[in-house]
Amino acid sequence: MKRENDLSTGIGNHIAIPHAFAESVQKMHLLFATHTGVEYDSLDGKPVNIIFMLAIPPADKLIYVAFLTEVSKLMRIKELREAIMNAHSTKDVIMLFQKYEGAD
Repeated sequence: MKRENDLSTGIGNHIAIPHAFAESVQKMHLLFATHTGVEYDSLDGKPVNIIFMLAIPPADKLIYVAFLTEVSKLMRIKELREAIMNAHSTKDVIMLFQKYEGAD
């Protein structure tokens, strides 16, 4: 909550990436979810539909930065965002990320 009060992790384009570094976390954990629209005080003022929630050990900051870079790049692709919102299963979402992985 402190992190959200400092600066919203709602990055725009209906996406949020809440995250926390914690000594008690042994390896990075990701929770991915979609929603019909959560008011999130996003930077662009739009509700959030796609959420990547991360718990990260402090030693994994480089992995976290690489993850953020890739997710930020992929989430600029409108077709991918729309396809994720229309996906019916975890397998569908994974296949979509694999399809767009490495896209410029």
